[in-house]
Amino acid sequence: MANYLDNLRDIVDEADKRIRSRTIPKKRGPGKPETNPADIAKTLLLQTYTGSPNRIAEGLLLLFREKLGISEHFSYKTIERGYDREKVNKILDEVVAITNECVENEKKPVHLMEPVIVLRTKKTMLINNKSKIQKRIRRNLSLQIMIKVMIVFQ
Repeated sequence: MANYLDNLRDIVDEADKRIRSRTIPKKRGPGKPETNPADIAKTLLLQTYTGSPNRIAEGLLLLFREKLGISEHFSYKTIERGYDREKVNKILDEVVAITNECVENEKKPVHLMEPVIVLRTKKTMLINNKSKIQKRIRRNLSLQIMIKVMIVFQ
């Protein structure tokens, strides 16, 4: 599990760095600053890896905060709403792209879900606007990312 946590931290940080280099930062208005989307993405992937509910994922956040490089603590409600945030979804999409790059560069065949399934998932997500269906699709995508991270970095 320690290797998975290291790989998870590195790959999400890389995805966040790529997204920040491509986008222009927006000026924020007054109010509480938002929670770092990369931290939420790390927690969601950890939650998927352990198969735990939101409140237990909050406890895992406390336990593995330093190992994952998470800067601040946030509640189980933030974890619950994680898939609804556009920035978190962009990071998860970039993680899929990074893991697909790693798999495409492998010379030996790797038995994984094909990238076409990811595209179908995104298409389904655009068609269905219901929140519960979107969350279920995102959780399946997180599971696919988790599988690829484990295989690519073994």
